[in-house]
Amino acid sequence: MLKLGVLIFALTFLSCANLRDPSFIEILENAQHDIKVDSVKYFTNGLPFIRPVFAQSTIDTMSKATREHIEKMDEILNRSQVERELRKNILTKYGLYEHNLGCMVDKQTSILAKEYKRVTAFYLEKRNGKDWEEKMREEMINISND
Repeated sequence: MLKLGVLIFALTFLSCANLRDPSFIEILENAQHDIKVDSVKYFTNGLPFIRPVFAQSTIDTMSKATREHIEKMDEILNRSQVERELRKNILTKYGLYEHNLGCMVDKQTSILAKEYKRVTAFYLEKRNGKDWEEKMREEMINISND
């Protein structure tokens, strides 16, 4: 039982990012490169929504209520696309671009993303001024309120 506990501890400990970990070194190099080219990653997660595509023959067989429902959803998705473009413009204004980590973010990726953010934080504050994150957040909120 003790051996199993030691093995679990060792695997857990060794799976954490540290300064000698190649992925840790790579994330630091990526951060330095992104700072140099003034395009820092803004990490997000989750699956993007992909709108369904219907064949014309399928649309022709749908009820009027279903077609109207799809048209309303298209309006929402188009509005959502406009909002996405506005968010992208705001991120660019602050020297950022969105980088989606996917829907399942493991501990290692989370640690590396936090380290990347820590490394780039000083640069972004120098570039954008004090409290820039709050200003950016307010601009993002205003998109949804308009």
